Amino acid sequence: MGKDTKVKLDEDVITMDIPAIAAEFQGDKAAAKECETMLMQGLERIRLNPPGVGKQCKYPPLQHCRSLKVYASKALEIATGTRPALRIVYDYDQAKDTVNIRSMGFRRAVMPRPDDDPYSKASKRIDP
Repeated sequence: MGKDTKVKLDEDVITMDIPAIAAEFQGDKAAAKECETMLMQGLERIRLNPPGVGKQCKYPPLQHCRSLKVYASKALEIATGTRPALRIVYDYDQAKDTVNIRSMGFRRAVMPRPDDDPYSKASKRIDP
């Protein structure tokens, strides 16, 4: 783990999650770019210490995954009383020293979790 750790994004993260995150900004390119930067910083934190960042997921089928909370902008990160809106759900294959990003997206704080919630998406993408 560390500087040689590989980060692998699931195909659905590339084709579905990233475009969905960008769509949340409704054409505000500056805000979308800042969000991209914040996500890249989150991915780098994960790469440098996969088992030590984020929080262990509790419920099947994600109990072997971790979730990192990420702010959508630097301004939100430093503002008092705000909470991170984005989640990166991942697992770490220690034998291959590879982080598998299962989903990324804005957390939907309703129950039952909607299909576009990062945890719901990751649950469907986990290998049986």
